[in-house]
Amino acid sequence: MKIYYVGFSSSLSMYQHFNFSVINTFQRLKIPIECLPPCDWSNNMNQSLEAVERAASEADDIWFISYAQNPVIDVIKDKPGKKVTHLHSSSLFPYEPSSKYQPKCKILEIERLKFYDLIFVTSEWVKENLLTTYPSLADKVKVTGIPLSKSFLSPYIKIKKQPNLVVFIDKFDDEHNQMIEIELGRRLVEKGYEVVHLSEYSIEQLSTFSKYNKGLINIAQHLGMTFMECPSPKIFYENLAKAAFLCSATLTYTINLNHLSSLYLGVLPIWPNRGSFKEILTEEDLYPPYNLEKMMDKILHPVRREADLSYHSAKRVISRYLEQIQSLS
Repeated sequence: MKIYYVGFSSSLSMYQHFNFSVINTFQRLKIPIECLPPCDWSNNMNQSLEAVERAASEADDIWFISYAQNPVIDVIKDKPGKKVTHLHSSSLFPYEPSSKYQPKCKILEIERLKFYDLIFVTSEWVKENLLTTYPSLADKVKVTGIPLSKSFLSPYIKIKKQPNLVVFIDKFDDEHNQMIEIELGRRLVEKGYEVVHLSEYSIEQLSTFSKYNKGLINIAQHLGMTFMECPSPKIFYENLAKAAFLCSATLTYTINLNHLSSLYLGVLPIWPNRGSFKEILTEEDLYPPYNLEKMMDKILHPVRREADLSYHSAKRVISRYLEQIQSLS
């Protein structure tokens, strides 16, 4: 068995973390893996598609596509070997506003997902919502966790914390409740906290994510919040590791590698009692959605508890991948 891996080309930290975890762990397990040119929405796909077309896979090989909606699946669907992917997000989750105004996306998404033999997902919440949208995928969707690599994060583990630093990392747009972020930021700045939105996009790019964003960013800055562009994973994780608190107001996002990385780096989570956050932390550690008073209380009177991240360790997640892959034969 050989793995043909088509990874993320996006420079975003959580996707580079995912590439590292998958490739490094398969190599450590001495499983043959060929890394084809990475391919996703962020680059010109021609080089990747040409390399994929040239690859001569055999029946017992595995095609692992990092980005489930990747058009690469259209090229490999009839090639020998099983096709697997890790679905990181679906724009058609029932709680996503886009599910109401992007019917064409739904048709395109299911037309690609249906060609996979296995679709790995991070949490039970993702599985439940994915199958609400696409019940025909029921036999293919498997909950595996997502591979968190401690060695990838090791350069940042000893970075000193700034006790009054509060950061946000979720996408700054309507679907992730940026109004909650701004109001919480205002209250925290008045209490003497430094509030920073870490983003791997520039302010100019952030301004395009919502028709309201340009004005809202100006308001947030006027209230004392800072938007920090982190153009590489190294800069992103260095600044995340400095934070005392990581806030999230999203009700639609699945937990991702950056959320899990923050826990490993000792950042205290201020997360809503909703979605896949409930599968990582106890109800006591989470706040009721939209409740700004509870969010403030958790920052002003912090209680630190260790989160168990062992389920998401890279070795265990890759072992689950392999177990599911072996069940196909």
